[in-house]
Amino acid sequence: MLGSVLLHAEEDLSLLFRDLQVVDDVNREIKDHLPFHYNSTFMGGYFNMPSARMNDVGMVALGFAYVPPYRNYGVTFQPLRRVEFGVNYRVYIGIPDPAMGFMGFGEFSDRGANLKLGVLRKEDGFPYFPEIAVGFEDFYGTKRFHSFYVVATKTFLDWNFEATLGWGKGRIKGFFGGIGWTPFRQTKIPVLNKLTLLAEYDAVDYEHHQWEHPNGRSVKSRINVGLSATLFDCLQLNVSSLRGEDIAASASLNYNLGESKGLFPKVDNPPIYKAPVDTEPVGLLRSKKELAQELAFAFDEQGLNLYRIYLTTDEYGDHALWIKMINVRYRVEKELKDRIETVLAALVPTNVKAVTVVIEADGVPTHEYRFRTMDLHRFRERTISDFEFATLSPMREPTRPPSRYDGSLIYHRSKRVWTFTVRPRLLTFFGSAT
Repeated sequence: MLGSVLLHAEEDLSLLFRDLQVVDDVNREIKDHLPFHYNSTFMGGYFNMPSARMNDVGMVALGFAYVPPYRNYGVTFQPLRRVEFGVNYRVYIGIPDPAMGFMGFGEFSDRGANLKLGVLRKEDGFPYFPEIAVGFEDFYGTKRFHSFYVVATKTFLDWNFEATLGWGKGRIKGFFGGIGWTPFRQTKIPVLNKLTLLAEYDAVDYEHHQWEHPNGRSVKSRINVGLSATLFDCLQLNVSSLRGEDIAASASLNYNLGESKGLFPKVDNPPIYKAPVDTEPVGLLRSKKELAQELAFAFDEQGLNLYRIYLTTDEYGDHALWIKMINVRYRVEKELKDRIETVLAALVPTNVKAVTVVIEADGVPTHEYRFRTMDLHRFRERTISDFEFATLSPMREPTRPPSRYDGSLIYHRSKRVWTFTVRPRLLTFFGSAT
């Protein structure tokens, strides 16, 4: 009977990890995408036309585009998963400013704001449907270049290809479209793996738009074709034909503020804990005091402040540890957890069944981790993958410390009675990679 129960338990565990692997594969497929391109207004698109695609949350792009007879300067930000926002400064080449131009103060210019809202995203779980978005170009200010559009984009990862179809009203008038092909996407050669051939049907109403540049009204072809290349994963360069008459080009720098690890990586972070390894059981050869000192010293080397350790027993009479620490060093949660795991995997006694670690910030417990000792030791011996271990020890809501009847306090460090600080508080983590 017991053997049957254990067999079913092993089968259930096997099915759990199989399902988790399927979820991981699906998430990886969702994150797999074709190169993202900025158009001449630095919104997601092709050369002049938009697409329904959006960049990663937190991405900022700063760029310049030469689109004769204009020079465009722009900044775009992706604050939310479904919101793309940008501003442009457009210069009419060769046309003096009507108010100050005669005094030699430059050319006529226009400022505008652009907005795109994602209606249906790839991550929404409809793989056979295209991404859909609505957008507003130059919706604020003079609105000289105002357009409203609805656009749909479908990517075909197996063919490294994307296609777009949209309809606009305003300066963008009627139906428009675009295609992109990244033939060498699977190669590991930089630049070549993001080199994309782009083409679009340009629906800008050059001939009849009231505020169009006099030198930009003629159109020989509405098909613009060109190339897009990305250098160093942050510099995008585009070149294309324009109206069948000119050559347009643009350059943009993009950087993800949401995933930033600092422009100047910190080099003096302590190394990950490796040794000594001591899993001697708590008892005659290793007292509670020695265990507490080893943990406190190891965590201090990692830049973590240990404040309390309780040795408790569970309902089965097995030992367990409850630890509270304060983190004022690491910004990235994964980095913090990695350092906690390596210390515990090397120092938790074999007769302790589980460890609970509560993290506190500004006097408030924020979250906790629970580790089984057997999983920690398997992790140290590399018989369990990082993904499996992360699944077994997720972030949880913090629990209260044990009472005096449930456990014994084996380590206690008093907090400062008062500290001097300045408000508003500013934690920049300047130069920190973590």
